[in-house]
Amino acid sequence: MKNKSVIISLLLLIILITAGALANSFSISIPYKVKVRSMNIKLSEIAYISGEDGFKENVSSISLGQAPLPGYKRVIYREEVIYALKNRGYNLSKVRLDIPYQFTVIADYKRVSINRLIDVGKDYIYSSGSYSKEKLEVEVINPPQKLMVPHGNLKLEVGDFYQGDLIGTITMPIKLIVNDKLYKRIYLQYKVQVLQEVLVAKKNLERGQLISRDDFRIEEILVDTPNSQYISTNTNLDAKIMKIFLGAGRPLLSRMVEFPPLVERWEEVQIIARIGGVEVVTLGKARQSGHLGERIKVQNMHSKKIITAEIIAKNKVKVLIH
Repeated sequence: MKNKSVIISLLLLIILITAGALANSFSISIPYKVKVRSMNIKLSEIAYISGEDGFKENVSSISLGQAPLPGYKRVIYREEVIYALKNRGYNLSKVRLDIPYQFTVIADYKRVSINRLIDVGKDYIYSSGSYSKEKLEVEVINPPQKLMVPHGNLKLEVGDFYQGDLIGTITMPIKLIVNDKLYKRIYLQYKVQVLQEVLVAKKNLERGQLISRDDFRIEEILVDTPNSQYISTNTNLDAKIMKIFLGAGRPLLSRMVEFPPLVERWEEVQIIARIGGVEVVTLGKARQSGHLGERIKVQNMHSKKIITAEIIAKNKVKVLIH
């Protein structure tokens, strides 16, 4: 009888030891301060997990939400971990939890090369096809000094934006994609200039001065508003006058010149009228100023009548006979 009692006691002891061992065979331990490298806080990255492989694999995949941004921290409470485990269906009476009441998560991200970021935008500009790379000068305005991203496969892409031609000051979104997911967008401002041939004054040109092509030489300069405001190098400048002063070495703009009128108001003009095969010439006085091909009012000095005539040369008009 005594031997039987001893055997039963030994069996109970074995059961208790085995139960305790089984209870302790599943455990999750988290320190007071942890670092994460990914965008989501997974238990696999912040906890020490022990137990059989199936348990470790399932628990490791549990996410506690988004990781903090670089330079920031996030406080997570023990109850949040317990809730996540229960939500997965775990019986926590069989899992030993060595988790503080609260713990701090900080981001352990990697630095991104700012030059690599800038080059993505530059390559996009160079490949736009509007101008050859050799003709362009591109610089970035106030780039970020420091940029951190989660560890993982990083790709940089130009985001969608509207820009007619890529000349001048443009703002371009660069997408930072980590493990095929958009992490954030960085907006870079580029100053883009293009080399263009322009006419440059050889000497000072005064306002009202009659100019010619010989007053200018061709130079290549960097411009951020090409074509429209600069006079083409093959423009005929004969009979044009300066509207403003232009210093030597300065480029000629379209708004700086004008054609002087062939007929000035109140000037005496020659009026030519053709009727059939007969040409009649008389004198008149212009009531308006005008350029070649324009129609102006002219007063016949003999009849005193005011007629409409077309300017055909310097101080010479042709009567319009209907």
